[in-house]
Amino acid sequence: MNPKKILILITVLIFAVLMNAQFVSFRSMSTAGILDGDIEYILVPGELAYVDGFNVYTNLSNFNYGSEQLIGGFSDNYLVGTKFDYVGMHGGILHQSNDYSFAWNGTDVENYFEDTSGDNAYDYHINDSIDDNTNYAEHEDMTYYGFSYGAKDEMRFGFAYTRDNWSQHDLDENTEIIRSNDLVTGDQLSYQFDNLMQNEVDAYITQTFELSMYYPMDMMDIGFNAYYGPSMDKDQYEELDTTYIDRSPAGGITNYELLSMAVIQDYQRNRINWGTGITVKRDCEDYMGEFVMGYDNITLGRTDMFSADSFSYFEEVAPVAWGNDTMMVYDTVTTMDTLSYIEESRHSMNAGMKYVRKLDKALFGLGVYFSMNNFSGSSVRVYDEENIEYYNDGDGVDDAADYTTTTTSSSTRNYNSNYVNHYFRLPVGVEFNANKSLVFRLGANTEFAWYNSEYYTRITQWEPAMQVTTDGTGATTETLLENPGTRYEYQYESHSFSKYTIYSYGLGWKISDNFSIDVMGFANLTDMSGWEISANAKF
Repeated sequence: MNPKKILILITVLIFAVLMNAQFVSFRSMSTAGILDGDIEYILVPGELAYVDGFNVYTNLSNFNYGSEQLIGGFSDNYLVGTKFDYVGMHGGILHQSNDYSFAWNGTDVENYFEDTSGDNAYDYHINDSIDDNTNYAEHEDMTYYGFSYGAKDEMRFGFAYTRDNWSQHDLDENTEIIRSNDLVTGDQLSYQFDNLMQNEVDAYITQTFELSMYYPMDMMDIGFNAYYGPSMDKDQYEELDTTYIDRSPAGGITNYELLSMAVIQDYQRNRINWGTGITVKRDCEDYMGEFVMGYDNITLGRTDMFSADSFSYFEEVAPVAWGNDTMMVYDTVTTMDTLSYIEESRHSMNAGMKYVRKLDKALFGLGVYFSMNNFSGSSVRVYDEENIEYYNDGDGVDDAADYTTTTTSSSTRNYNSNYVNHYFRLPVGVEFNANKSLVFRLGANTEFAWYNSEYYTRITQWEPAMQVTTDGTGATTETLLENPGTRYEYQYESHSFSKYTIYSYGLGWKISDNFSIDVMGFANLTDMSGWEISANAKF
């Protein structure tokens, strides 16, 4: 190879990008990613020309998650795709949809009886009933469009667009009712009602625009790839909790406690994703080689992360000693507003190569891949809290024993997290032909991972809590509470290492020149519910 080609190859290794496909073919999964299938070629616009003819793909099982149970009659995933050629243009479309939902209801009833008089007859009874309801729904649909122009042995230009929509809705409600009764008199002694409702709605949308150019040199293809895409995720959360205790449910004297709490938060984050790089492929008669290296970036500039509001109300009403017509009343109201600002940055560098030897009736390949992920994030949260406490002793006179106290406070906290992770992969894959129609595949992927992370919380601003008390006579007292009354900071570091190997297997059956299927998950021949099957029709 002349110096010019060597220089081009070095440039490729410095700037190439290793892209992570959302869809994965059975051939790739079965051989630890060593042998690419049509799906991998379609996902890179400049490589669409590697797929011959008009193709239709479908998932009798799925290409992605491996969760289907074809023979068992269960699927939460749907995928369909095609590759076509028209007037020198190559196009590929893949669409995947996942839906999952469940609803659950449970009732728990407990009864407690007690003989307090010792006469072998029950005098006291408690009934505790709990009703729990859960409704969960999750949906994701992802569509990929890829187009390129140019023949396999010519310079090719390509463009791709991917849109991924994901959402979930989680609604949980728990209601508990406790009743206590005097079995001798028949009176109800107490009644307690607790209701907790949690409602969360999450949504995530990302779009990716990719440009691709491939330039053939002798038996080598050099591909330049770049992508850009905005993403947005939203979260809305609401929690309502109510507790009511009636200590005189039979009537007469008012005697109860009421506690009500509410939390509402809402945030939206917008990120920018981009990456660039080059891929080098060399396909000879007896071997195939590939080199990849690249850079990816995800940035979230300083932005409002979410606003959260919480409200707490407590009320107690009870009779007092100086008469059944006068009542002691105690109330507290607490509100907290939180505003958060966040800033994040993720960087990823990837490099790798693989070599596939073409043997008689077999392909044997091995690869080496390295990646480094760096994340840094910081958020600032501003807390404003107000507590109002009201007390009336019920004697009918506004005096110094009755009071209203208002306490306000404010604080600002910084939350910071950083991590640097390194990964080293050694995949090995083999594919061998049992005959002209049947192909067996095996794969093993060994990964070494080093994790380093740091997290810490700091208080950067603390306003002294101010307490203002006004009694029944109108006298007002202002008190500056200790600053800070309570202080909490946190720091955590971790360093870890892991090593593991994942094995895979599969087979391909070419039924005819126009139709083939691929199978995975068939190790247990007595239980076919876990089999995964994909189909490809070529015209």
